[in-house]
Amino acid sequence: MKLIVLMLALLFSGCGATLKPDAVPIAAIDAMYPEAEFYVAGKRHKGQAIILVSPGQSLDELNASVQAYFKGSVRIDSRRCNIAKSVNYVRTQKVSMGLTGPVRESCLVTFVVTPELPRQVQSEQEVRGYRGHLLLKMIQPSDVWRSLSVKSPTRPHLLQDVLAQPGEELRLVATGCGLTIRESLKADATGLVQFDLGDAVENKKQTCILEAGLFGSSSLLITTFVSLYDPKYTPLPAALITDNDEKNQICITSDPSVTLLAVEQGESLFYRVDGEGCLTFDHTQPGVFRALTVKGRTSVLEYSPETGWSEVK
Repeated sequence: MKLIVLMLALLFSGCGATLKPDAVPIAAIDAMYPEAEFYVAGKRHKGQAIILVSPGQSLDELNASVQAYFKGSVRIDSRRCNIAKSVNYVRTQKVSMGLTGPVRESCLVTFVVTPELPRQVQSEQEVRGYRGHLLLKMIQPSDVWRSLSVKSPTRPHLLQDVLAQPGEELRLVATGCGLTIRESLKADATGLVQFDLGDAVENKKQTCILEAGLFGSSSLLITTFVSLYDPKYTPLPAALITDNDEKNQICITSDPSVTLLAVEQGESLFYRVDGEGCLTFDHTQPGVFRALTVKGRTSVLEYSPETGWSEVK
């Protein structure tokens, strides 16, 4: 069944809506801030994610896809997963990442969405694309493993607490983000070991995977996905949503730079080219709200009839 697109504000009734400028001095893609929305195994993610996979597991079962808006193109690349493709799309839809076959090794998938907004709202404002990353981390069944994901404008503190044997001596090795640390650590009288993986992150604009191992009587592996973005960039704050059950609407107030509001429920899409206003919404059904600026800053919120609205970060 084709997606039903209800262009509430794109029908305009002659109102002549146009794209609004975004006040941030740098676009998301230039700032190296990941903004793309994507799905893995039925779960929605935004920007970046680490997904645990096992040797021999079928990648097809992940059903990984990228959320695309209006019409435009999606570029998907992964050297180790053997993907290098561009997909042109003509409507808001999920675009498959093309992950297939058995898991043989860890791999990083990077994708760039470049939307083209309808001609009715074209203006002198350039619409920039936005990027996202998916790390498929393969581990052995016997591995003890934890993951972290961080987006920061400066070198982050990645403090870790681990329990070992009281007084046990351990060895820490971490590398992958420009610096390498090798330290000897000793657990205190309670068995607590503390360390900061941020010491292995070079303080520069970068996207990197920090791999660390803590070795003692037992071993712990830690994978950290780091996006160190340009400090001139400001992520888009979540919109304020007011529910109106009686009129089957939600009313939105968002950042002044927001140029597009969209609500998706099932097979229906509702759009408004503006940063505020009201959209049709059925509060008995799950849904998703999106806000977008011309510089690729995005905000995504999910709705559940049981729990209400929650931001996807």
